[in-house]
Amino acid sequence: MAPKKRGAPESGSEAAPRRSTRVSAKPVPAVDQKQVTGKTAKPNGKAKKATTQTKPSKQPVAKADADGSLSELSAESQVKDLEEADSMSPPKKKSKVDKTPPSKEGALNSKKKLAIGDKLPESIILKNHDDADVDVLGLTADKGLIMFIYPKSNTPGCTTQACGYRDLHKEIVDAGFQVVGLSMDSPKAQTTWKVKQNLPYTLLCDPEQRLIKLLGSSKNQSSVQRSHFIFEAGGKLIQVDPKATTTTSPKQALDFIQSLANGTAADTVS
Repeated sequence: MAPKKRGAPESGSEAAPRRSTRVSAKPVPAVDQKQVTGKTAKPNGKAKKATTQTKPSKQPVAKADADGSLSELSAESQVKDLEEADSMSPPKKKSKVDKTPPSKEGALNSKKKLAIGDKLPESIILKNHDDADVDVLGLTADKGLIMFIYPKSNTPGCTTQACGYRDLHKEIVDAGFQVVGLSMDSPKAQTTWKVKQNLPYTLLCDPEQRLIKLLGSSKNQSSVQRSHFIFEAGGKLIQVDPKATTTTSPKQALDFIQSLANGTAADTVS
C-alpha cells in the first residue's frame, strides 16, 4: 500500500477549507459615542443630550510672582488688591470755583425788592419820554425824588394821578424834591401823553420792569401796581405807598416831604 502524501486529504472525506495566508488587520476599537457627541446611548438606541451646566468656578486664580512662579489668589484677595489699587490712584482735581465778584447788573437781578433804608443801584439806566438815557440814581444827586408808578399812560385813572402831581408840582419843588413818573410805556406814548396833559416833569420808560420789579410793584409781565416811592437826596428810600390811589397819591406824597422839613415825618410805609 502506497504511503499517504502529507497534507493530502483522506479518500472519501470532504476537502478541508483552505486557510488564507494573509494576516488580518487588527480590529478598529469602537469609538466612544459619549466622547464624540456628548450623548449617552440608551438601551433603546436613542441618544440623549448631556445636560451638564457650567457653574462659576470657585477655584483660586493663579497670579505670577516676580520670579515667574505662580501663586493662587482667592476671590477675597483679588477684591482687596483692586481696592488697594484704587486707593493708590491719584485724586481727582476739584473744579475751580469762580470767585469773580458779581457785576452790578447781576447784583440788580439777584435783589428781590428794595426796602426802606436801601439805596438805588448805580446800574439802572432807563429811557425817558425823549428816548434819552437817564441814570435813575443820578436824579437824586442834589434833590430828593418822588417817583410814582402807574399802569398805563393816557388812561383815565393814570391821567387823574399824573395831573394831581402836575397841580402840586411847584409846592413839591419848593420842598426840595422833584417828581418823576414811571411805567412800561414807550417813549412815544409817554411824550404824547406828556404834551397832551402839559405835565412839567420827566416820564421814564421801563418796558422790562427792571426798576419796577426792584421796587416790588410788578403784578405780572404786563401789569404793574399803582404806587409811589420817596427817596432822599443821595438815593436812599425813605417812604413807600404800595397801594396809592389816583386821587390821594399826590397829596400824601406832598404831606410826607413837608413833614420831613418840619421834623414831624410819620410812618415811612403807608
